[in-house]
Amino acid sequence: MPRPPSCSLKLIIPAGVLFVLLCLVTPFATGLALRSQLSGTLPGTGQPWIGIRMRALTPQVAQVLQLPSTEGVLVDRVYPTSPADRAGLTLFDVIIQVDGQPVATLDGVSTAVRRLRPGDTLLLTVLRPAPTGPTRQTLSVVVGQWPRPGEVRGWTEFRDSAVPYQFRYPNTWFIDPEGAPAEPILLAPPTPYDDFVQFQVAANVPPLEEWYRQVLESARTNNASIEVRNERSVTLSGQSGRRAQLRLVNSQNEETLVELVLVRDATTNFGYFIFLSANPASFPALLANFEEMLASFRIAR
Repeated sequence: MPRPPSCSLKLIIPAGVLFVLLCLVTPFATGLALRSQLSGTLPGTGQPWIGIRMRALTPQVAQVLQLPSTEGVLVDRVYPTSPADRAGLTLFDVIIQVDGQPVATLDGVSTAVRRLRPGDTLLLTVLRPAPTGPTRQTLSVVVGQWPRPGEVRGWTEFRDSAVPYQFRYPNTWFIDPEGAPAEPILLAPPTPYDDFVQFQVAANVPPLEEWYRQVLESARTNNASIEVRNERSVTLSGQSGRRAQLRLVNSQNEETLVELVLVRDATTNFGYFIFLSANPASFPALLANFEEMLASFRIAR
């Protein structure tokens, strides 16, 4: 189930300097995560799960995808190695039938999944966008079980010539394919919350302590409440950095925990901004994943 909009981190780069705004509008900064429904209920409890997130199909999206109507549900995330991924569902598929029955809403698909048990088979009929118009396909999905928060089944190396760093991340996490130096790399674990890890780089950042102070000032300005915990100096990929945990509370009294890491390359004046943002329920387990990701982080030379 989705949670309401909560505190999050948004990055902008005016005049080559990275500023951080902790905003109260959407869980993600770049629009990767839209208000969406998870197909399943609670993780780690034997509940059925197929590994997609969905959103309502708007007239604007239907027009772009050349769909005949807004009937159906848009798939906006398929978690790697999930039952849906193994069955061949892809980003922007539109689910129009479940087990031969038409569905038009998010709840229609979620309800159908909740009625099943792990190991059951679900038939999903989708419209798949194509240059010449959408094609209709029926896919057989073997229902799985919710992964536990922080559960790791393997690791994947992130390397991209467009960004000056590399790291490893759990192979069950969804990664935004649009990452580039001027955009954040966003990774989302399969939890029922809008949890995510973000990597960002910017040029010509201020000295480390000044940059860190700007980040915290922005956080205090843009949240109803902020508590800074466990501030300390760190070294990452041979460069000096600052680290802290932030407890953010928005105007609706919703809490988010953020593990924040800032690293400044003294040679290039590049700043590396890395953080985990998570619901308190899943934060401890995801923090262990985050530590592994940080340990694998390397600045390209």
